[in-house]
Amino acid sequence: MEENTKKKENRPEEPVSTAEGKNGEALEKLTAQKHHRAVLSWLHISGETVQFLEKIPDGLVCECLYFCAIDGMPLQEIQKMFSRLKGTSREKANIILEERKRYLQKLYGETAEIGKQIDELYQEVKQVFSESQKVQKSVEQHMTYTLEMQKTLLEEQKESNKIALSSKDEVIQEKEKQIQRLEQDVKSLQETETSLREENRQIQQKLLEKKTEKSAAPTEKEETLLPQERETPASQKSEKRADVHKEQVEPTYRNGFRKFFRKSRREKESREFIETFLGDKEYSQEQREYLLQCLEEGDSVRKIQQFASPKLTVEQMERMRKLNSR
Repeated sequence: MEENTKKKENRPEEPVSTAEGKNGEALEKLTAQKHHRAVLSWLHISGETVQFLEKIPDGLVCECLYFCAIDGMPLQEIQKMFSRLKGTSREKANIILEERKRYLQKLYGETAEIGKQIDELYQEVKQVFSESQKVQKSVEQHMTYTLEMQKTLLEEQKESNKIALSSKDEVIQEKEKQIQRLEQDVKSLQETETSLREENRQIQQKLLEKKTEKSAAPTEKEETLLPQERETPASQKSEKRADVHKEQVEPTYRNGFRKFFRKSRREKESREFIETFLGDKEYSQEQREYLLQCLEEGDSVRKIQQFASPKLTVEQMERMRKLNSR
């Protein structure tokens, strides 16, 4: 037993930090206490003895007294022996082992068989304690691995959530830009409509003024008419003027609406062309100039999309354009 104690004391210490060393010692002590409590309970050792052993801070002294309790040494004798201990931890352990040896000799005699049984019991207890430490260490390793995996998964989840939120923000911003463009289009159309209405009103006003001037000045034909013919009722004259005015105004209004529609369509085509082709950095300057020329020559954006591609040269796009026009 002394050799085992020496081996345990002379074991080289691992370079660990102060905090890690304290945590390891506390964990080892807690494991040992659980093991002691289980074995002593199985041997029906009194609870007072268990409490007394758990209060001993010196691990080596506690282990030696633990073996004395297993051997059946009374609590009073253990307390008396503990009160006489002096010196270092190793010296105290040697004193306890000598007292234990004398107790066993007094109890069982010096028979070799009894000593052998005692040593075997000691080895069994030591092996059980070693295995319990291995199990505890394995559990700690698995717990550490599980915590690290959980931390990694949480970080990955956070990163995934950030990417998802970023994508949603980009979609929302793009939708807001589209809404703003549509609002601008509506506003532009409203302004154009107001302008055309004002132009139509002015045209109608001028036509009405000219018609009034012509009605006020009698022509040669009117002078040659008979008095009965010239004395046409005012209501009939008013109806004739209204019919003439209506015939002159209606084509003007239709022309104004067509002009408004063509202007709105051109503005929409221009914006769509800029966003689709001029805003695309993959097109070269030469390709952009060619596509702009096609737009000026009357091709719609939808028609240009049929042959436009940043991977084609200007000559190739021109050939594709001619093929689509056949």
